[in-house]
Amino acid sequence: DNYFHNPEAWDRVAQGLDDLASIADERDLCVVLLIHPRLVSLRTFHPFERHYAAVAEAGRERGFYVAEAFSYFEGIPGDELWILPWDQHPNARGHRLFYKALSDRLHQLPPSCWGGGSSGDHPLSTAGRDINWVSNQLEHRDPSVTLRTYAHVLPDVEVDLAFSEFSSGIPRRPEHLPE
Repeated sequence: DNYFHNPEAWDRVAQGLDDLASIADERDLCVVLLIHPRLVSLRTFHPFERHYAAVAEAGRERGFYVAEAFSYFEGIPGDELWILPWDQHPNARGHRLFYKALSDRLHQLPPSCWGGGSSGDHPLSTAGRDINWVSNQLEHRDPSVTLRTYAHVLPDVEVDLAFSEFSSGIPRRPEHLPE
């Protein structure tokens, strides 16, 4: 209740969000604000729900993209998500749920958040780089991780195979694809 009964505490939260918004504006960045629930009483009437709502609204007012994670945890006994019986930090299952909440929100970001105004400006679709090269640059363990993570920003490309020579059993690709 400190946010609601202590204006100085809320002012510090708001100032921190303002500072983050200023940095994002200076660097032309999108901010994704993950609302990380406390892993206790994960039921419909969660004791901190209104706190999360206040922070989420303050983030949206500043143009942040908000990832609200509570629904990913709702109904799960909190102690099943703790790293130890006396330590409420998330265990592996809890981290997977946080990852899912954040990943789902990241997949909803507009292309402009990935480095430009269109998917053509995204790092995966620039310079005609091979997916293996991109995966290596992003330090992903293999290209399938890269593809699963960024498939939503890759351009849809359909290639007309009418030009291919199939008589040898192996299609041959011309030097230049038709436009």
